Amino acid sequence: MIRHTILFKLKSEVPKREIERVFTDILALTSKLEGVTAITGGTCHFHEAGDQVFSHGISIDFDNKTSRDAFIGNPITWPVKEHIVSIAEGGHAGIIGFDFRE
Repeated sequence: MIRHTILFKLKSEVPKREIERVFTDILALTSKLEGVTAITGGTCHFHEAGDQVFSHGISIDFDNKTSRDAFIGNPITWPVKEHIVSIAEGGHAGIIGFDFRE
């Protein structure tokens, strides 16, 4: 299993409804992509020293590397990815992603 995790901070002016739509759209990908076993995400509720480097995160569990690679290159994922980039503080530069294996 590979867990792909994305962390980002949203621009302060992003409305709550738009944030909800992004998470609804990303969660909907679970049933549309083979090898995706779970998607979870939301608001960060833990901030050491009160410093909010990241405000939100998403974790996506894949059966294997092949499934993860297919997700990354699949055009069905591009609209939600582009939406996240557009509302993230700093765009691409304000997003960090990493994978780990269980």
